Amino acid sequence: MFVAKSGYTGHLFEEEVIGTPKIVSWQADGRRWKVRDCVEFAHRHQLTQHGPIAEQLRLKVAERLGVDGRRVLIYNTINTPFDFYLGADCFFEFQGTVVTCDASLRNKGSYKADVQIGEAIIGQDGEPNQEEINRLADQIAGQWHRNFRRFREVCTQRQGGGVLTWHPT
Repeated sequence: MFVAKSGYTGHLFEEEVIGTPKIVSWQADGRRWKVRDCVEFAHRHQLTQHGPIAEQLRLKVAERLGVDGRRVLIYNTINTPFDFYLGADCFFEFQGTVVTCDASLRNKGSYKADVQIGEAIIGQDGEPNQEEINRLADQIAGQWHRNFRRFREVCTQRQGGGVLTWHPT
């Protein structure tokens, strides 16, 4: 297990795992942002920069989904509305369906994001823990399938079985 150095904060952990976020100016405006609003914000600001650990995880998720790695995107949402309103530091996107992740040194018990990324992702040697990356990739891919099924059901209900368009709940 990774042992944090003195002064090592949750924010430093987020940046080590997800990457240094792109600086984007925004202000809480009193409205309640929904998933759709947050995803559109990430797309608009092209928040696709991420670090090497997140890149390894992204490629493993693509492998688990059986697709080319370029088709699975990861968005770094640290210090954005996604983080502030939905508690997610990043999200993976494939075929318009997202899986949210929260990187935290604390085991929160319950959390808002689909997947919790904990300190086990970093081995005692300070290097990425491949076993944990594999476990998380399985979890993210499984969650993607569940979210996609739910997404498809919502679209079918809203459009009477017509063409799928994105209407997250």
